[in-house]
Amino acid sequence: MMKSCANCGTELPEGAQVCPGCGMKLAQTKKPVPRLAKALHPYAVMAYVVALSCLLVFLHLAIGPRGKAEGGSESETVSGEGNKGLLSRLSEETPVPRTMADKQYVNLLAFEQKASPIFSKLMELDSELSKPGYQISDSRWQELMSILNTLSAQAEDLYVPPVLGQCKPGLRNSVNEAKRAVVSLRSYQQTPKPELKSAFEEALALSRSQRNYCQSLIELVKKKLSPDITLKPEQLEKAARELKPPLPPPPPEAPPSSTQPSSPASSPQPTSRQDVKPTGSGFNYPGAVSGQKDTEEDSDEDESEMDEGDEDQGNDEEGVEQENGKDLNHSGEDEEEEE
Repeated sequence: MMKSCANCGTELPEGAQVCPGCGMKLAQTKKPVPRLAKALHPYAVMAYVVALSCLLVFLHLAIGPRGKAEGGSESETVSGEGNKGLLSRLSEETPVPRTMADKQYVNLLAFEQKASPIFSKLMELDSELSKPGYQISDSRWQELMSILNTLSAQAEDLYVPPVLGQCKPGLRNSVNEAKRAVVSLRSYQQTPKPELKSAFEEALALSRSQRNYCQSLIELVKKKLSPDITLKPEQLEKAARELKPPLPPPPPEAPPSSTQPSSPASSPQPTSRQDVKPTGSGFNYPGAVSGQKDTEEDSDEDESEMDEGDEDQGNDEEGVEQENGKDLNHSGEDEEEEE
């Protein structure tokens, strides 16, 4: 059976490799032409875009408020530098300490800000008193004592965080030793004795050492807490300025006292000598007490004499009334006799 060309239908002789009619190679197969994909409708593309936009808006509205309400939940899922960056962004608006190190550092800065004027004033007084041949005038003496009393009150009112340990006693001792140095120097000017000079130098050295101890303790704790800090320095300082010291603890309640029967008002209790305080002077001495007792005895005697005098006066008045009655009776009898 003769083969025919698949392209033109011409009968092919046996062993022919090329079609004599169309010239196509018999071993070559015709490549299939790919069909073009059906073009999308223009409204379908617009519908896809609108649907995708609606989905994005829905996700933004659903996730956004929940993320703001949870606050730090996002920060817990972030680690490394991302965590610090997120905390920094959150703290720029409200610098709230996040970690224990932040809280301790803020308390430390708050104490340092309030104690810095005390340190500066103590350093000024130290340099003033350390001048060779320094003499304290009368007016300067009053000023120094007033300044030291003010510093002592300020040191007592300071709240010292527990992380600073013995810093408050050290600051208090520094002020007290500075006051002792001023008093010793003043006494040495009036009576130049070697022991007063030694007392002045010792007190001044102790005041300086206590002040340096407190300042070095602050720097040591700051250096120890620095690696764990998550807030920026300006945020820490702002939080320290806005920090309010804790309220003092309430005073302990007094134990309930058992009710005792009160003594009657008519029976006065004896007053001991120690409880008596004279009104004329501000001192309590035995002579004043005995004098008061003598005065009370004299007043009792005068009252008894006045009572006796009143009784005598009453008796005299009764006698006068009786005599007047007798005179009236006699006058009545005389009138009857005359009639």
